[in-house]
Amino acid sequence: MSESVDRSTHDAAEYARQCELLRDTYKEIRVLCPRGHFIAHVAVYFHSDMNGLWIHPRGRGGEYGPHFNAPGVHGLDLELRAVPNTLRIRARCTKKKCRYNGAFNFAVLALRLAQAATSGHAEYRVTG
Repeated sequence: MSESVDRSTHDAAEYARQCELLRDTYKEIRVLCPRGHFIAHVAVYFHSDMNGLWIHPRGRGGEYGPHFNAPGVHGLDLELRAVPNTLRIRARCTKKKCRYNGAFNFAVLALRLAQAATSGHAEYRVTG
């Protein structure tokens, strides 16, 4: 149900490559549940202050920003886990009958979204 991969365990070279590709730009991508239903429309980019990949969902006005925990707009919630000290994203399908609910390590999901977006994909279907 969740991707419990720490940022230190994924391919550092690929992470650095994606950061470089997104250094002065961002890519838009739609996040879908495993059944293909809409979760959120996000922008993935390199955040210089955080020195890593970052995700911003699109809010009610159509602008990207820190619009996490926005029911009715998308199904992404941002959580801070005290032990270990990591950012996690809770992804919920916006289709009421679906009931999909998954939790992901922020850095890992950002890397996967960046890989898909920079490869030209318009959508990314989460697994788990």
